[in-house]
Amino acid sequence: MGIHLFNIDLKTNKCYNIYKEHKVQENGISSEKNDGYQGVLLFSNNLESNDYLIDWVEFEHGGNKKNTTYATHKKTFIFNIDKLTEDNMLVVRYGARGSFSDRWYRKNLKLKITIS
Repeated sequence: MGIHLFNIDLKTNKCYNIYKEHKVQENGISSEKNDGYQGVLLFSNNLESNDYLIDWVEFEHGGNKKNTTYATHKKTFIFNIDKLTEDNMLVVRYGARGSFSDRWYRKNLKLKITIS
C-alpha cells in the first residue's frame, strides 16, 4: 500500500524548519494461518529495495502458538522528515518470518499521519 503525501513537497515547504517529525499509526485486524512473527514495514519509496526502509515493527499475534482469531493491533512509527525521499512517498508493506509457512492476514486497515 503506497501513500503519496498529497503532492506537497514537505522538504522545501516554508514550514520545513518547524514541522520535522512525522508520526504514522497503522491500525488493523490480524489473524494467523500459520504460526510465526508478523511485520509491518514503512518505506519512503515504492522500489523493491531495503535502501528506503524507514522503520519496521514485528509482533507475534498468537504468542508462541498459532492463533486464527482476529484481533486488533496498532503499530506506531515516529521518524524525522529527512527520511523521506524527494517523492514524499510513504509505503506500507507487510512481512512475516518463522518456521515453515508463516502466512497471516490483515484487514480493516487505517493509517493516521501526523506532522508536528
